[in-house]
Amino acid sequence: MNFTLTQIIGEFRQSQDRAVATIRDDLNWKLPPTNCDWVFICGSEGYNYIRELKGIKIYTHGYGIELTFPDMTIDFDWGDQGEGTGFDTWRLWSHCELNNLFLDVCTHDSIRGWLEEAHNASELVKDRLLWYRPHERRINTSEQNKPLRPTDR
Repeated sequence: MNFTLTQIIGEFRQSQDRAVATIRDDLNWKLPPTNCDWVFICGSEGYNYIRELKGIKIYTHGYGIELTFPDMTIDFDWGDQGEGTGFDTWRLWSHCELNNLFLDVCTHDSIRGWLEEAHNASELVKDRLLWYRPHERRINTSEQNKPLRPTDR
């Protein structure tokens, strides 16, 4: 994988992990089992009305959330299986811009190209919307553990 992309993903994922821990542990918010559930949870719990809490600026949107801490901003979407570990080109680039990271060595287009190269080399996996480092992609075991129907045998 491209060295700069590895660094960008590492920085993004570290910020993302901090955000997920903050959401779960400091804000005591429910984490979504799926990205679609996030939309429901935000509405039913009123998360979409909260703009700041405990000194953290909050913006919930669609499948995701943006948190602005005093020292950094992170914006990400939850994955199809509720993963808080995925990323896309725009969010990686936005993370670099908002936090003044790697701007001297990358562009939006270079990040997009590096992601495609890493995917083609099987260094990243992709679902419909997001890229993942392979060891961070949650596998939906509910389908695997579902009892077989007589027609499936």
